[in-house]
Amino acid sequence: MQKLTILHVSDFHFTDTELNYSQLRQSNELFTKKSIGLFNLKLKRARHFKLSQQAKILKKLLTLTWDYLIITGDLTSLASETEFCLAKEKLSPLIKKGPVIIIPGNHDYYTPKALVQDFFKLHFSENNPGINKNDSGQLPLIQLNDHIIVFSVNMVQPAPFYSSRGYLSNEVLTQYQDLFKTEYKGHIKIAIGHYPVFLPKGITEGYLHSFTGKKQLRSFLLENDIHLYLHGHIHKSWSFSPEVKNPLISINSGGACRYANGEWAGFHQIEINDQKIEINRRLV
Repeated sequence: MQKLTILHVSDFHFTDTELNYSQLRQSNELFTKKSIGLFNLKLKRARHFKLSQQAKILKKLLTLTWDYLIITGDLTSLASETEFCLAKEKLSPLIKKGPVIIIPGNHDYYTPKALVQDFFKLHFSENNPGINKNDSGQLPLIQLNDHIIVFSVNMVQPAPFYSSRGYLSNEVLTQYQDLFKTEYKGHIKIAIGHYPVFLPKGITEGYLHSFTGKKQLRSFLLENDIHLYLHGHIHKSWSFSPEVKNPLISINSGGACRYANGEWAGFHQIEINDQKIEINRRLV
């Protein structure tokens, strides 16, 4: 069978660097989560997640060849229209180069207002396997070739100002489970979501940074012959098998824009040849 190459990147966090508190006051968003997010962006995240890395990784990706490029969320920092326009501008060369699949992260639906405005859908509906198909009642699933499928599990929702939590409905997992009992039995199945489900040794995640339904999704992935789970959210990169006797590999590419190459920086290149899967971490 023909070899398939997938590049997995996450958490670009394109940012409106001109945004200030005066503008938030004018748009009646001063006393919202955006105010806290702006403070965090300028003081905390900037220490390890440099915006200058975005240009480097975009340039690097353009030199590579892929069958599919998958971006697992957090295109923006505060889900503003300016940031989504910037994300569209910067990602357009990649979208023109080859197939790109994009799902949203919690920062792309940062506030209830962002959910209503839905700039993600406006700019990236053609690249998302869930938006248009869900409108017709279908599950967000794409068949990449005759033996590989990718499906998205959306857990993103606006959270209170003190939280980054998401939510996953058991109903969605049940629908996938019923589908996989009748179809795609011999296929390599790739699940994509934004939040991590498995963490490598030494990594912890706070309750307010996780999502409701993690235990259920973990069981679903392990019990339904899912081969890969691709995600971001935590700004580090890793790939590992959480269970020795299970084929599942958990892959995080959230460290794509970390300020320095090292243990947690980078993204991933996945090569699938028949039933053989090879994963390589790429540095910027």
